[in-house]
Amino acid sequence: MQVAGHSLARARELLQRVERRMQLLEEPTGMGGVYRGGRWLAKVRYSLAVRQEVLVLKFEHSAEELLGLVTTRGQIEILNGERNLIAEPEGSYVLRLNDGRAWQFRVTGGALPSGVCGAVNATARGLYWESSPKPSRAWVAAPRRP
Repeated sequence: MQVAGHSLARARELLQRVERRMQLLEEPTGMGGVYRGGRWLAKVRYSLAVRQEVLVLKFEHSAEELLGLVTTRGQIEILNGERNLIAEPEGSYVLRLNDGRAWQFRVTGGALPSGVCGAVNATARGLYWESSPKPSRAWVAAPRRP
């Protein structure tokens, strides 16, 4: 195995320090919907932070960055619909963001009366694009006649 152009044994000798940091990738905010098993549960306001772990390996005369896991955390405020998703923190839900992406999350805590809860990744998938629906006939332009 090679690390920064050196054998693993030599790399261990040269390695001076390892720094770990979290790099902010994006902070999506907006209105969306929470679903469970394909069923709509609530209209929500969300504020998320998507971060990636970065390990910086510092060698005698160089440094190398290794990208690690991407994690998403955030806050979800229930505006209307079912509030009991806060009462079931073990379950996983899907948040559909206003830009067309989705996020599978689990509730980390919150107060039922306020309707605000914390949320973290339920899977390693992170934010993902759902398959786009087929356009309706209204979206398709009629063919031009000569």
